[in-house]
Amino acid sequence: MRICFVPIFLFLTSFSVFADTIKVSVAIIPSRSDSLTAPIPAALSSILKAAGVKFQLELYPFKRSIYNAIKGNHDFHFPIIESPFAKKIKLKYELSNTTFWKLPFVLYTRADKPPINIELISDYKILTDGAHQALFDFPTTAVFDLTSAIRMIDRGRADGFIFAENSIDPIIRRLKLSNIRRTLFGMFKVKAVFKLGNKNGMVDKALQEGINNLKAYGKYKAIAGQWNNEYTDWQPYIIFSQEN
Repeated sequence: MRICFVPIFLFLTSFSVFADTIKVSVAIIPSRSDSLTAPIPAALSSILKAAGVKFQLELYPFKRSIYNAIKGNHDFHFPIIESPFAKKIKLKYELSNTTFWKLPFVLYTRADKPPINIELISDYKILTDGAHQALFDFPTTAVFDLTSAIRMIDRGRADGFIFAENSIDPIIRRLKLSNIRRTLFGMFKVKAVFKLGNKNGMVDKALQEGINNLKAYGKYKAIAGQWNNEYTDWQPYIIFSQEN
């Protein structure tokens, strides 16, 4: 899927001189970016419009979307977290200087087992989205369906699953999964992915300019508020065990 926007210049910006359309590869995330009107593409569109640039959004599976940026087929991929192990990992791409917001990543584990010792996490079977495997410095098992992954934890087929709170919590609530324990794994910065050598270029600067303009006009909080949140401490095994 794709959509192309030619912005109305409501913001004065040095980037309105862009001649080319910025091509953006957006990862498909259930209920978050499974259509071009979903929350993540909508927020990104607002930022790019505020930068005063022409742009085109296209949706792809997560891993393919990152590949699009690595190969230069698109100007950047969105979104990705900044790895807490960045100094230990050699990535095949560069992250933007621009930070869009911070996002809680949660370790989801079996409630019928003792909590996982994070210091010994390599001893456990940990799942994560296939596109995120390279961001961790311990062994993980790739999954490509978020609903299936969290069901695996609930049914005891794996020890843990690490992913974004606002992507997995709605699935848990909808399915009323009662064998899930939640532990904050980290608050991570959300970035864009550029081809090696393209960090801090004009597109990266335009993204920051768009965010700055939205903040200046008091619009950023309304756009990023649903993402830029602190960790919510609640436990499915308490809430849904009581209902069953």
